Amino acid sequence: MNNMYIKDYIEYYLSLTTEPQYAIMLKGAWGSGKTWFIERVLEEYKQKHSEFKFLKVSLYGVNSIEQIEDEFYRQLHPVLSNKALIFGANVLKNTLKATFKIDLNGDNKSDVDVNTNVPTINLSDFSRKPDGFVLVFDDVERAGINLPILFGYINHFVEVNGYKAILVANEDEIINREKRINNDDGKSSSEYMRTKEKLVGKTFEVTSDLHSACKVFLSVISSLHVANIFKEDMQAIEDLYVSAKYNNLRHLRQFFLDVQRIISLLGDKYVNNDDFMKVFFQQLLIFSMEYRGGNLNYEDFNSIGNVNYGMFLGKERTKTKYDMIVEKYSSPVLTEKILDGALWRELICDGKVTSELLAQLDITRFFRSTDTQAWEYLWNYRELNETMLNEQYAIAKDNLFSGKITSLGELLMTASILLAMAKEGLTTDAIHNIINETKQHINIYYNGLGPEDIHKEYAQRHYNELTAWRGFGFLDRDSDEFKLIIEYIKIAKKKRFDESIPEFALQFRDELQRGDLSFVSEFSHSNNRQLNLHNVPFLHLVPPEIFIESYRKLDPVIMKKLAFSLRNRYSDGDARTRLTEEYNWLISLKETAVDFTQNAANNAFQIFHVKFFIDYVLTDAIKFFTEGTD
Repeated sequence: MNNMYIKDYIEYYLSLTTEPQYAIMLKGAWGSGKTWFIERVLEEYKQKHSEFKFLKVSLYGVNSIEQIEDEFYRQLHPVLSNKALIFGANVLKNTLKATFKIDLNGDNKSDVDVNTNVPTINLSDFSRKPDGFVLVFDDVERAGINLPILFGYINHFVEVNGYKAILVANEDEIINREKRINNDDGKSSSEYMRTKEKLVGKTFEVTSDLHSACKVFLSVISSLHVANIFKEDMQAIEDLYVSAKYNNLRHLRQFFLDVQRIISLLGDKYVNNDDFMKVFFQQLLIFSMEYRGGNLNYEDFNSIGNVNYGMFLGKERTKTKYDMIVEKYSSPVLTEKILDGALWRELICDGKVTSELLAQLDITRFFRSTDTQAWEYLWNYRELNETMLNEQYAIAKDNLFSGKITSLGELLMTASILLAMAKEGLTTDAIHNIINETKQHINIYYNGLGPEDIHKEYAQRHYNELTAWRGFGFLDRDSDEFKLIIEYIKIAKKKRFDESIPEFALQFRDELQRGDLSFVSEFSHSNNRQLNLHNVPFLHLVPPEIFIESYRKLDPVIMKKLAFSLRNRYSDGDARTRLTEEYNWLISLKETAVDFTQNAANNAFQIFHVKFFIDYVLTDAIKFFTEGTD
């Protein structure tokens, strides 16, 4: 039945001047808009009839009749719901309950000892006329009270007190729950219907009033400009909602609330671009509904925007969740890549609008500037016309093959794009040529890094360093070919890292001999370190004779800094497990130091400081290796 007919009947029911002796039930699926519908009907009716009043209580999580009456009391006495008066309110409420018991049998006496399903709250002073008052019980299926007790309680208002009542429920859920409890014996639904028929005289099924709901939800958008964009594009929004097939207006309401937050975080540059806003928010709606509908989980976001190349390679095509969503909506809006999947996830799941997100928006056709780089154009190559595509492809290929790229991130991004385009048949490039050229320039990149650079790169390992760059996901990152490049990077990085260790030993030896230790803080775990040398074995490459000969000549202040740093280096149990190569070196270093202190010809001042170094550092460091630090 159309919702308009339901509204007409409810208004007829509310206008009855005689006691109807029955309640109305509005049923419908979760998210169908039942609550929103009845609230709107009651408010509109109240505007026409100023004396009309209603009390509405949600039964969600309500486990006793007393909780219902507490809510009635709160609405009847709003002043006493103030937190500062809550204690007094509770006392007064109990006093009033004791004073104003409902007279059930007309003997002008309070019936104190009544059953739990008999109301103990007096509503007679709220409204005495049948056409002036209604009780609304929402979320009936979520109540923690047994339905016979709940319906008996409501029935007492209807039959004994002559009030009108409207129940709002997901009746299918009630019936299914009763079947589960009773092992689907077939009797549960009939028992529910018998209980219901004693109370409910009319049952109506509310269906989603999409168009009206959109108008109401749109009111949360504070920007008149954005609201007008939605008004012009509302049919597209409604079509996408219908295509989702979730029939849950809550999803739509949450979407508009998200929009309000997002436009407050985006700059005017983005909000004032009408074409962008239409595409962006249609995609946001699709992914939001799929996420809230349980069809798109946290990991599934990674598939958004990724093309499955299996069909191009003659393999059976396995559909990703994104492929299924594209087929489900059949909307041209999904042919345009606005954001990478990870950024959609941050936006929808975490509510983040990050600098990486804005950077991706900036390279879309809506905001692309004249100084945009070739890889930035090609990241959205499906949107480019033929001339632009060929022009930017030529630039990107030249950048890669001629060695113009100096950043590892840009190198990987360009390679991923060229691989993707080659697989789609947009270029004649051979896959193995792209891979070989990329490997060659990976070698050039790492060979050009100094020892400090490679250690800083190790120290700054980001979780997404090999899946994305500058917030942009590599296009072909899940392919075997791209994974081959990633593995090659790991090998090249490790090779350069291993080569850097003797270089650090040489650098330390030179600084030690000059008496200027610039990276002494790197020897141990400290807040000042940048290179993570605290657990890298390299000191054993410094000859003990050179170490002691240089140490004895250091300024005492530098001596203490070095001694303190080295002691901390070996007292760190986790680091020490990786420094076993330095154990024998420490023994040799101590022997050399002892020989120095036992030579009477040596300077007494220097002997004093070397003895301190032996006692404070070397003896304990060796002991740490053999006995631990406990």
